Amino acid sequence: MTVRARRGLTLPEVIMAVVLLALLASSHSLLTLKFTQRQKAVTLGVYRSAALESVVNRWVSMPFDSLSTKAGCTTVNDTPMAYTKCITVTTISNARKTVRIILTPSTLLKPDTVSFDRAKMSTTNPLG
Repeated sequence: MTVRARRGLTLPEVIMAVVLLALLASSHSLLTLKFTQRQKAVTLGVYRSAALESVVNRWVSMPFDSLSTKAGCTTVNDTPMAYTKCITVTTISNARKTVRIILTPSTLLKPDTVSFDRAKMSTTNPLG
């Protein structure tokens, strides 16, 4: 009896190859899902930082005498990230005020708070 060389794959080999491919594909999809979720969280953090920086820059450049008239809460429904900003102005003296900005995203992110002091510029000329 002569042994003949076998050609092709048997059914158990094909089933094993399909099972291994399925395991690799499912682990890759799980990794891709986790990466996508992390990227969404990072993107929301970037949007939140940009919104907070925009509000702070606006209030830092505002004239000292008009700070108290602009305080209050406002809801902003921008496309990347909707949020509520609440601004309080506390008068420390006639020439100094503290501004507190609370930015609360409409998503599940925690609110951010920024406080800074503003001082009224001196109107006298120290040189003359």
